[in-house]
Amino acid sequence: MPHAAPPPSTLVAGDVPPPPPGELVPHEGYIVFTGRDHREAFAGYVLAIHLPGSSQIEVRAWPPKVKVHRRCTWCSSPFPCTAVQWANGALNPEGPADPATPAPPRNTDQPDWNAPTEIIWPDTGLLTTPAQRLRGKGGRR
Repeated sequence: MPHAAPPPSTLVAGDVPPPPPGELVPHEGYIVFTGRDHREAFAGYVLAIHLPGSSQIEVRAWPPKVKVHRRCTWCSSPFPCTAVQWANGALNPEGPADPATPAPPRNTDQPDWNAPTEIIWPDTGLLTTPAQRLRGKGGRR
């Protein structure tokens, strides 16, 4: 029984074949999603299993530097791994907020607890050192 000839290929030597249908999800491969809800549900699943592991601290003596390393508990890649980055992008397609976007105006009736506070020391006298006078003024002179 004779074998049929292989189908003719439209690829020329050196060409890269087209990707399979669907979306490439890191650590999972190509997945065909049936809709936005399916994609968001899968992104939630990815975020549920790709979690940061325990911290490992690296201390360098000179020049002094402290670095905290975390690895993903599922894939052992440096956290956040590519799967978590894909899932965050899938759940927030607009991307992160623009840091240059100004914040809405603040209600000035309420105090700003995070603002620097100038401390005025009322009991400064003859025996007060210049360093004690500068305390609370935001720096040294």
